[in-house]
Amino acid sequence: MTRFYVTMTWDNWPEGGSYGTVVEAENHDQAEELCRQKMAEWRADEDQTAKEVRESHEHEWHVVDCFDLDAFIAQHSRDKAA
Repeated sequence: MTRFYVTMTWDNWPEGGSYGTVVEAENHDQAEELCRQKMAEWRADEDQTAKEVRESHEHEWHVVDCFDLDAFIAQHSRDKAA
């Protein structure tokens, strides 16, 4: 499993907002799916369940970034020997 950092927005961004999370997944597709589920749960409330949020709004969501977090940290570490 790999740790991925995934960010998403929806159509009326920046007014609507964006969402970012770290997930453990086997590949980018699975990471994006896990992010969609987490975002639906985050946006759910007493009027809509996470499933209803996805059914109503998922077509508005767009992946901004999805990358291997540990590889990014290793590549951009400030502690690298000069």
